[in-house]
Amino acid sequence: MIYPVYLFVPLIATLLRGTALAISAPTKTAPSTNSSLNWTSCPSPFPQNFQCAELSAPLHYSQANEQNVTLNVVKIPAKNSSARLGTLVFQEGGPGYPTAAHLISYDNQVGWQRIQERFDVVALDPRGVGVNYPMKCDPQRWNQFASALSYPKTERQWEQTLEFFEDFGSDCKNRTGAEIWSTFDTLTSARDLETLRSALGEGGINYYGLSWGSQRGQQYAQLYPNKIRTLALDSVLDHTSQPENLIVDSAISFGLAADFFYDWAGTNKSSVLYGQDVKTLFLNLAKQLDQTPATLTECVQSGNCYPNVTRQELLSFFSGQLDFTRSFPSLAQAITEMAQGNYSVLAAPIVTEETSSAWSFMIGCNDWSTNETYVDFANRLIAERELTGAPEGGDYVGATAWDLWMLYCPRWPTAVSNPPKPLDIANTSAPVLLVNALWDPETPYSGAVNVQRQIGGSVLLTRHGEGHGSFLVDGGGEAMDIIMDYLLTGALPAPGTVVYS
Repeated sequence: MIYPVYLFVPLIATLLRGTALAISAPTKTAPSTNSSLNWTSCPSPFPQNFQCAELSAPLHYSQANEQNVTLNVVKIPAKNSSARLGTLVFQEGGPGYPTAAHLISYDNQVGWQRIQERFDVVALDPRGVGVNYPMKCDPQRWNQFASALSYPKTERQWEQTLEFFEDFGSDCKNRTGAEIWSTFDTLTSARDLETLRSALGEGGINYYGLSWGSQRGQQYAQLYPNKIRTLALDSVLDHTSQPENLIVDSAISFGLAADFFYDWAGTNKSSVLYGQDVKTLFLNLAKQLDQTPATLTECVQSGNCYPNVTRQELLSFFSGQLDFTRSFPSLAQAITEMAQGNYSVLAAPIVTEETSSAWSFMIGCNDWSTNETYVDFANRLIAERELTGAPEGGDYVGATAWDLWMLYCPRWPTAVSNPPKPLDIANTSAPVLLVNALWDPETPYSGAVNVQRQIGGSVLLTRHGEGHGSFLVDGGGEAMDIIMDYLLTGALPAPGTVVYS
């Protein structure tokens, strides 16, 4: 799940300054595997009912008696303590998305009350993210790159992009610390979940994972199949397939999701684009920006945002808006304004902090390996255009996470510590629930089918619709009710169940 880089920077910076969520350097003391957590009031800007604690975990699980790290945990206590079922670990996507900070927006949300009544809701940001050893990089160097952001068209541009991420990544590694840097992978993150479960004293974990969070849940199930009470995986990321296969599936899925929006915007009378050929309009905008980037006068004057708007900014914005159908009206309005020459909606503030979602997203390079050559790259672009039926320039190349990782990761200064491989989960202590929309713009439905086949006893719930995630989005629906019932009671839908909301 890819988000605008500037959304959470101020909040994260505030949290890092709070003493209760201070970032600690790794220590040499031996880990305590059975200790209880000491909950205290969280610092501002968390609400008064939020509690925070520190979790001690091994720096390297292969050397569990050598060195520790301290991970920050955030909790919303259950409202009905007498009917409390336990703890629900809540994990959104990214990678690099600060769930602990975003938990604030869910507190007392409509549809969330059933969970808050019965569960303590806990967020443990993965290492490298949010309040847990966030990746540190040079904002000035990043801004220089981002101000002229475009997807490579030539071998020289491709080589320059790889060289940038090689140098940028090396500097990030030095700023962050090589020891903790080496643990920024989802396998370590899954082991941290078990350390948390043990410290909480829970007999079995209750877990909801969205997008990248679903991979964390899959790897937990692989490692600890007998420690599960409920495990809900929403918008399933398939880490069992190689990137080359996922790129193809993602291009198809993104194109279908885009077509879903075009159809809505052109045929829904509430849309400002009603009656228009929305697909042609949007792809012409992409082609126009590909040929001639737009200049945002307000950014030139203020210096607070990137002045140049390229096709890449348009695709990043479009991708994020496709995640939620509730965004469709505002997306249609934005396209209308851009067609009139007003690109202000694409203005993105420059990054000023060492920690930012702009680069914490790149911890994905520790989970995905690629040896793509320029010839492979060029052939992939041709294939993506053919799969989506879009002309060069006016296409979606660069819109998906896989397009970006194939550029970020080849020379990233870290050996791939958690490469893709099949799951081998014959059975679990309680059955696993997977959920995916048919037209998910980020995690293809085919990936959910593939993962479900590899988790014995699991069930895949299909949502006949568009969007990324089916829980706590767009006002809820049948899928959300089923997920909620599963988390509360463990009851699964029948295999093959399809819902329409």
